[in-house]
Amino acid sequence: MAQLIRRLRDELDLTVIWIEHAVTTLLRCVERVIVLHQGRKIADGTPAEVVRHAEVIEAYLGDEMVGTA
Repeated sequence: MAQLIRRLRDELDLTVIWIEHAVTTLLRCVERVIVLHQGRKIADGTPAEVVRHAEVIEAYLGDEMVGTA
C-alpha cells in the first residue's frame, strides 16, 4: 500500500494526508510529519527531526525508535 501511495503522489503530483500507526513504514515514505497527541500538535518537520523531538519520543516512540529515520 505504501508503494501505491508514493507512486500516486509522485505521478499525479498529489498531496497525501496519511494517518498511520505503523511508524516505521510512515517514516520511510514521507517528506514531512505532523504529530498530534491528545488533539494537540506536538511536532512538525522531517521524519529525522520528528523522531528526535522529546515530546514525540515520550508520547509514541520510546528510546528504541531514535535514529531510525
